[in-house]
Amino acid sequence: MDPDLAAALDAGNGLLRRREHPHLANKVDVALRRRRLAALLPGIYCRAEEASSLVLRGRAACLADPDAVIVGPAASVLSGTGPALDPPELVTVASLRLRAPRVGYRWERRLVPPGLVRRVGGVRVATRPLLALDEASTRPDAVEEALRTGVSASSLVTALSLTPGRRGNRARRRRVGGAVDGAWSAAEARAHAALRRARISGWRANVGLWDRRGEVKLGYGDILFGEVGLVVEIDGAQHTTAEARRQDAARDLAMARAGWEVVRIPATLVMRTPGEFVAIVRDLLATRAGRASG
Repeated sequence: MDPDLAAALDAGNGLLRRREHPHLANKVDVALRRRRLAALLPGIYCRAEEASSLVLRGRAACLADPDAVIVGPAASVLSGTGPALDPPELVTVASLRLRAPRVGYRWERRLVPPGLVRRVGGVRVATRPLLALDEASTRPDAVEEALRTGVSASSLVTALSLTPGRRGNRARRRRVGGAVDGAWSAAEARAHAALRRARISGWRANVGLWDRRGEVKLGYGDILFGEVGLVVEIDGAQHTTAEARRQDAARDLAMARAGWEVVRIPATLVMRTPGEFVAIVRDLLATRAGRASG
């Protein structure tokens, strides 16, 4: 690598913008021909061996358009909220300025409000509430997953209010509306409504539970009847895989050691026959009341 190019790249934290270094134009062209530089975007280069860097690809987009925001899986990985997987093949960028097709990028023509943007490693990325809402249009459990990992219902409401008029917002509002009421899924919202209609009280929704020492968080109980030590879990399709069943069994054992009895009810039962769900809960509570009096 030519020393002048190396110095310019170091000064730009791995990126070189051609228009900022006109005196290096010939050296840039030579380095490109020799495949020592790679063009991430027109006029924006990095070392060829670093072309797959998610951070550099994101910074290049933000350099080309200061209002650009990284969204989708790339944003989740950059902000540390996504799974520890290889960088996504495409970096999805919300921008009104960037349009021309480019290998490694996907453009979304929209402007992300400043309140839904955070900066990570010099890259503008969408906040977790916005990422959850984006995913919710195609993945119904995205809102539930976000809530279970610390995103507040109020932040989702704020994100919705800052992005009016988007296609799919009606469905997003339904999912977020349930979260505001304490439910983290449509099935939980149906269960809450059924319990209220049946005038069954003494329960709380999605309460964090800890081990007996208060040192290890065991998770959240979907519907918690604290006085009788009962946790009713509403299990959707994500609980049907072998790995999910293994994790649920381990969690249920930990909950039992902490003094909680866990009863799992399929979400399909709640959605199709909420009356049957209420009858099950009544029987569970009656059984536990009988034990206490005996």
